[in-house]
Amino acid sequence: MNLDRLPDDALHLVVQYLRSWSYKQDDLRQLAQCSRALRAFAIRRGWEYFALTQVVGVAGTHGFDAVQPLLSRLLITDDEQLTDAQWDAALDVLEPMDWSNVAMFSIELDALCRRRDACLRRILAFAQQRLRHARELWVGLAWDRRVVEAFFGADFPGVRELRMIGKPGDDGAGAAPVRLPAYGELTVMYLDRSAALMTSAVELVRRSRLTLQDLNIDEYTPALGEQLGLRRETAALDYPLLRRLAVSAADAPLVAGDCDGLLVGTRLPALASLYFSEAAYPSRGGANYVAQMPHVRLAGAAWPALRMLAVDALSAGDVPLIGAQMPALQVLSIGALGSDVRLEDAATPSVPADLSTVQTLLATCARLVDLRIETPEQYEDMYNNSPGFAPYYQQQFGAELPLFERPFSPGLHEIAPQPHAHLRHLTLNSSALTFDQLALLLGRLERLNSLEGIVRFTSRYPLTCAPPRHARLSQLSLAHSTQSRYKHMFKSTLLRFLSMLGALRTLEVYGELEFRGIESTVQRLLPGCHAGFYSLIPTWLLDAIDSGEVDAKDIRRRRIKR
Repeated sequence: MNLDRLPDDALHLVVQYLRSWSYKQDDLRQLAQCSRALRAFAIRRGWEYFALTQVVGVAGTHGFDAVQPLLSRLLITDDEQLTDAQWDAALDVLEPMDWSNVAMFSIELDALCRRRDACLRRILAFAQQRLRHARELWVGLAWDRRVVEAFFGADFPGVRELRMIGKPGDDGAGAAPVRLPAYGELTVMYLDRSAALMTSAVELVRRSRLTLQDLNIDEYTPALGEQLGLRRETAALDYPLLRRLAVSAADAPLVAGDCDGLLVGTRLPALASLYFSEAAYPSRGGANYVAQMPHVRLAGAAWPALRMLAVDALSAGDVPLIGAQMPALQVLSIGALGSDVRLEDAATPSVPADLSTVQTLLATCARLVDLRIETPEQYEDMYNNSPGFAPYYQQQFGAELPLFERPFSPGLHEIAPQPHAHLRHLTLNSSALTFDQLALLLGRLERLNSLEGIVRFTSRYPLTCAPPRHARLSQLSLAHSTQSRYKHMFKSTLLRFLSMLGALRTLEVYGELEFRGIESTVQRLLPGCHAGFYSLIPTWLLDAIDSGEVDAKDIRRRRIKR
């Protein structure tokens, strides 16, 4: 491919991909030799985030004066293999430079491992004096309180975004919190429980509450919520400009007596986005214990401007109140907030919300545009495992293959009890649906553009109702685990179901069965529709295939024989 023919936005994606793929600075420079168009663009983007250790070590500072003006983000960290003499020599060159182009810098205080205190103080002084104008500051705190106190002994008047990460388990040991400088008008603040205990971060948040727009709290506890004025209505503080609040709970909020009113929205009139994640995915013995809680955890007070809510689970007390307390809610995500979510119970999958909960949400949240009910990737693997994969699982993990049926409620027909005027996207992977349930659901969601779901098909659950003609659905993704004896019946039922979706442009079907030539059949049935039929393979097996430990051709042979 001739890279010079790509537009700038495509070049930007190339560079962003390389940056996310743990590239080295030289990799971009070599790629830039292949394209005139990419050269200046890539070098500028490539040097954007720079670690000082690259010029302190073997590379040295030779030629760095040509790169330094391009920097906008800087990382100050350390390496035990570097000597104090190397740092001193590098700082002799770096200190006289103009660093006003650096808008953000990150410093890992715990990584600074200098033998001489004088060298350590010089590194801190470089950050305090040369980078005091930066607008964004990330700080990794250290066990040694003297280092933290020394760094925060200077003011950074230009900082508007401050992110602090403490050391796990650091409770301050009874010492007075490290006093943070009086920053200007902070708009973004990130802190965790360790940082809140070690420093005066809580006081800083309270002092900046009139200007904060984005607040991220890790290891959240009821006590921390009380201090920040985010929990009790009677003691709530005004955060008039706060638009995004991200909270990751510590274990403490899950104690029964502390479950009520974990957050209140009374004094957050501008809040548009709320992320609330548990300490670990709430699963125990196949049950989602947050979903079973009668407590009202989040919907005890009104959230007037909230448009997006993402949670690992909603309590039973919250579900019926969401629509009334969050009248502007448009996007609701229930389930794993990330594929790397930690599982306390890795033996039995549990769903974040059952179909009755989905039914209640569709009936009460009238302004929803996007609804996603998903399970963590590890649980998806348990649902997608097939007996034929057992030898590979034994080979990989030395254990028996976990096999589980996805929850299924064929008797619940009216998942959407009434027409919904605004819903455009629906992901429902927590429960399997019959073709009848899908048809009735589409009949009530006339403005739906995109649907992702799981279909369960046997001779007991055919398509009996007339599929509705849907004029808007353009994307459909279905997964199934239909047995081979129902292969032809499933194919004919699927085609009959698809025949009513005249606006469909993208179809993805994942499952065990192979249908020769079905893509062309779908294209004749729905001109302009791109159809793909794919194998349903769990991620652990895909990783084994990618690493070369398992031959994909062998899997295909075994699957065809079954």
